[in-house]
Amino acid sequence: SLLQQMPDNETVYIIYPHDDVASTFTKEERENLKFQRSNKKTMIFSFYTSDTEELLDTESIKRHKLSKQKHEVSADIAVYGNLIRLSTFSGREPLGIVIEDRSIAETMRTLFKMAWKYRDSD
Repeated sequence: SLLQQMPDNETVYIIYPHDDVASTFTKEERENLKFQRSNKKTMIFSFYTSDTEELLDTESIKRHKLSKQKHEVSADIAVYGNLIRLSTFSGREPLGIVIEDRSIAETMRTLFKMAWKYRDSD
């Protein structure tokens, strides 16, 4: 699983369409992923879109809601370690790919850090 590849104490950067994820995975599946992730002691910085929920920050997850009118987010992208996970939920079955490359991961991480720094100016 992707979570097994995630090192302990890793910082993870994510952007995702929350409503698509919520309609693809059951609440139990999402809670199981949260539990597995919490055992990894990761810090997560996430951008998300949603028509249905305002997600709150936790000790290990910092979130920023993007306006769906201003920002189209129709795929899930996560960066951690040397991995970039790309997923989409718009088809009949979820589709995803993992790229393992230090240079691409560092570049994506730089983009996420810049976006996080300027997140309140959207």
